[in-house]
Amino acid sequence: MTWTPPAAPGWYADPLGRHEHRYWDGAAWTGHVADQGATGLDPADVAATSGPAPGVGTPAGPPPTGPPPAGPGAAAPTAPPSRTGPPVALIAGLAVAVVAVIGIVAFVALRDDGSSGSSASSSATGGTGVLTGVVQEGVAPELHRVQVPDGARLVATARPSAELDADLHLAVDEALLRQMLEEFLLEGVDDPEQVAGDVQRAVDELLDGTYEYDPDLGGYVLDNEVGGMPGDVAVLDSADAVVGGQLPLRAGTYVVTVTGYDGTEGSYELEIDIR
Repeated sequence: MTWTPPAAPGWYADPLGRHEHRYWDGAAWTGHVADQGATGLDPADVAATSGPAPGVGTPAGPPPTGPPPAGPGAAAPTAPPSRTGPPVALIAGLAVAVVAVIGIVAFVALRDDGSSGSSASSSATGGTGVLTGVVQEGVAPELHRVQVPDGARLVATARPSAELDADLHLAVDEALLRQMLEEFLLEGVDDPEQVAGDVQRAVDELLDGTYEYDPDLGGYVLDNEVGGMPGDVAVLDSADAVVGGQLPLRAGTYVVTVTGYDGTEGSYELEIDIR
């Protein structure tokens, strides 16, 4: 089959077959690619790709919604700075897929009918130590605010009375959760500015769909643990909440609460430890 270079630069079917479209600048293939209208960079050595220039005619599929990466007659762009993370165009999708799994694991056991609360008194200092309280239906849950240093691990243990099925919650405000998610998604990226837009969109999607905002706690729930039966001890470990430390806690204020699962009531002793 005979191929003829197009009269002007444009988006055409990727000759490598790796993406829906690749940009032809009028003289050579570039590293700019597009899939389903979203543009990105593929650092493949397209100059060494065997095969003719794209044929004249309408490019395969609709063109990307964004502007072309180079004007007519411009030289093929150089590859982006080296980085150990995934290609720029894929970071948002990969981030959502990876952290969505974390969200599913964290919330699959989430059980709270919202009908119970607690009142508590504390002998703790700085939010840690041993606290005692009572869970009563119709009473708002007591919010135990804990100051956590950067990279530390929070462990909360609830020892309920025989009639109370203790339900432990760990929550954080939006600003701190955003910081942790952004740092997680940018890990291994040499040029954060290059992917800032993709990361911001990925974090927005996570806050909208994966992490649950609880107005009673004033923040997003990172983890929830239930004793299982009335009188059973419930243990919440932040290392488990973020899947083995992939999303370590950053310095700030976190909220720990105890409620009664399935409307159960009773007293409890709560021990909060920072490790």
